[in-house]
Amino acid sequence: MHNVGVVKIGETWPVTRWPLSYTPCAVSASRCGFGERVIVACCDDGFFSKTGKLVELNSRGETVREIILQSRITSLSSVRALEGGGYVVSYRGLWCREWEVISSFDDSGNVTKSYGDWWFPLEGRELLGGKCHMAIDSDGFVFVTDWRKSRIVLLNPSLEYVRSISTKFLPKCLHLDKQSRRLFVGHPCYYLFQKDVNKVTVISL
Repeated sequence: MHNVGVVKIGETWPVTRWPLSYTPCAVSASRCGFGERVIVACCDDGFFSKTGKLVELNSRGETVREIILQSRITSLSSVRALEGGGYVVSYRGLWCREWEVISSFDDSGNVTKSYGDWWFPLEGRELLGGKCHMAIDSDGFVFVTDWRKSRIVLLNPSLEYVRSISTKFLPKCLHLDKQSRRLFVGHPCYYLFQKDVNKVTVISL
C-alpha cells in the first residue's frame, strides 16, 4: 500500500479566496457559453425566517448578479442551475420546518414551480426528509435524496413526482454523469452499527 502524504491547501495548488457578504449554504457550478459560473446559495438572518439569496460568480470570482429568493426559508440545502435558465433550490420553508421543499426560481427570484410545499401529503405528494441533495439531467428531470425513507426521488421538469429508487443505505449526496448516464450516490456512516457503510452506489439510468 502506497504511503500518500497529506498536502495542505496552498502548499502545492494555488488558492484563491472569493469573499462573500452572506453566509454560504450550498454551491454548484454550471457552464455559461465558453466559461463557467459558480452559483452560491446564501442566507441572511432574519427575525422569523431567513432571506435566501443566490450569488452568481464568474470564473474570476466576480459577482455577476445577486438574486433574492421570494420565499420564506429557514435553511438552504442545495442549488442547481437549469440549462434553459432559472434555478432549482432545495430548502426548508417557514411553514414546512420538518420537510424539504424543492422549488424552481426564475432570474427574478420568483417561485415558478414547487414540490413539498404543502401541509399534508396527498397521493403523488410524498414529503421529503433530511437535507436534500439534487442532481439534474439535460432534460430537466430532478433527482433528490430522501434521507428519511432511504431513497432517491425523481421529479419531472414540472417538479411532479415520477417515481422513487430505493437505496439500501441512507443517501446523502448525488452526482450525475450526463455522458455515461450514471448516478453516483454517497452513503456516509450515520450510526455505530453502520460502520461498513461509507460507500458510493452507482446507478445506471
